[in-house]
Amino acid sequence: MDSNPIWTRRSNVSKLSLSMSGDNSSKSYGPPSATKSRGGDSSTRQFLPFNNATPLVIPSPTAASAFGLGSGAFATFGSSLKTPKTPGDTTPSLLRGEGANSLLKKPSLSSVSELPQPHPLKYTWVVWYRSPGSKFQDYEKSTQKIASFSTVEEFWSVYCHLRKPNALPHVSDYHFFKKGIRPVWEDDANRAGGKWILRLKKGVSTRFWEELLLAIIGEQFAEATEDLCGAVLSIRNNEDVLSVWTRVDGPTCLKIKQTIMRKLNLPADTAMLFKSHAASIEAVNNKTTTGTTNSASTPSTNTSSQ
Repeated sequence: MDSNPIWTRRSNVSKLSLSMSGDNSSKSYGPPSATKSRGGDSSTRQFLPFNNATPLVIPSPTAASAFGLGSGAFATFGSSLKTPKTPGDTTPSLLRGEGANSLLKKPSLSSVSELPQPHPLKYTWVVWYRSPGSKFQDYEKSTQKIASFSTVEEFWSVYCHLRKPNALPHVSDYHFFKKGIRPVWEDDANRAGGKWILRLKKGVSTRFWEELLLAIIGEQFAEATEDLCGAVLSIRNNEDVLSVWTRVDGPTCLKIKQTIMRKLNLPADTAMLFKSHAASIEAVNNKTTTGTTNSASTPSTNTSSQ
């Protein structure tokens, strides 16, 4: 194992609001407490989308630390365990008879129900990452699955360990899709649909990406959530490209666009282009036929997120 762990928590511990469908009240879920990241070198040969950090070390409890023998609030606990005078009987008096039953009694169902319960999401989501590489490398093979989650708590445990988009190297991509859907045009769930494309100037993608993810897992797209396959953020040299992929090409797509505009608080005149995956596949196939692209490329080798 590498001596420089790749996991850490983000330094940003600001509380973000996430509304869940079916609940009229506004719920707020904040990220777990974070520690200061030591950062990483984006120029390394193989870039990993996780921050570097010192691993959290939790000491194993000892008898003294677990029960406070000798000090603390439970300092008298040890003194009460007196050895009986009967020869050969080494069982503490407190653990004999009724005392044993009271100490070894199992927790009641009511106490268990009081434990914090996870907040399940409607779908299980998968995070994929594509690191910088050759323009003509196989797109699907170069896109790796790095995490999945199905509850709010799991989302924050994953998201707080991922590098912010503004810390990613150029020509890399984050993919955020429902479980079972591959982040390529040719997947059965994507083939008949398309994507809304929003081009962003450098420096703003981190905020827009975070707000979009919260809107998606919080089911802020209402009934259109079923026709939403996922989202992609492409980090490029002069701009960043945010795209939302859909299962269909129809009226539902307009609702998805309107929700994106509203949740990201975009100006009414913001330019958003819709491009069908079928048109993208056809364009690539035509280029391949005419020999204008590298012979090793396929529809999946091109940057599907753009």
